[in-house]
Amino acid sequence: MFDIPTPTFFSIKSGLTLEMRKATIAYDRKGSSEAIVKGQAKIPFPVLGYSAMGNPSVDRKPITHVVFDMDGLLLDTEKFYTEVQEIILARYNKTFDWSLKAKMMGMKAIEAAKVFVVETGISDSLTPEQFLVEREEMLQSLFPTSELMPGVSRLLEHLHAKGVPIALATGSHKRHFELKTQRHGEMFSLMHHVVLGDDPEVKKGKPSPDVFLAAAKRFEGGPVDPCNILVFEDAPSGVLAAKNAAMSVVMVPDPRLDKSYHDTADQVLNSLLDFNPSEWGLPPFEDNGS
Repeated sequence: MFDIPTPTFFSIKSGLTLEMRKATIAYDRKGSSEAIVKGQAKIPFPVLGYSAMGNPSVDRKPITHVVFDMDGLLLDTEKFYTEVQEIILARYNKTFDWSLKAKMMGMKAIEAAKVFVVETGISDSLTPEQFLVEREEMLQSLFPTSELMPGVSRLLEHLHAKGVPIALATGSHKRHFELKTQRHGEMFSLMHHVVLGDDPEVKKGKPSPDVFLAAAKRFEGGPVDPCNILVFEDAPSGVLAAKNAAMSVVMVPDPRLDKSYHDTADQVLNSLLDFNPSEWGLPPFEDNGS
């Protein structure tokens, strides 16, 4: 067994605004730029591979297991949610923006639905349950067309071939998971196990750590110490969930997401194509020496 240390990161507003006990760093991911560290001088750093807590390979336990989120990270499905929610809001002369999307990403469906109707001011006209029914009708025809995000095949196949145990931890429930992955069964079969949003052990959605702690328990010989697990996420709530589980996390955010959400992750990348396994003590790619 292992002890889970007190999380460094806390959710204090809508599960998304952070109070941090460590220095906060902000930066521009479009190129090498300056990092602004509270109470310290400005320092330069390279964008890709940057870690808010230093070099990923320094001063941390070795990474032995990897856990992936799904929507927006492995599968290009977030666009479907955006499209459908824009259609629904258009009836009320409302618009769907990225500040709202950031709050909903990674949550269980009913939790996200409650945020949606309240934040958009339509709760008197549409209940969360009604919203989900209407959204579901449109999403069912879109999910089977889901495409893999760039770099997914290369990374998953590499880790699997090198014997690194990998798992999936997603807020999607079983029915949606099956629709989204039906064209990519071979790729998802590489996972040691899958933990879904409607799993009995997942009492609360992200940013609660439930889904990641459940994933840690189910690896062979588990539970695996969270300090030995690297999580890949695209959503702010997912990054928070990983940190609340005391795990390291690489964030691959949508470029439209406000950069203030980047600060919590240990590393922020533009794409999975930019991930360098050797920085985390994982077997390096055999191509290009990465």
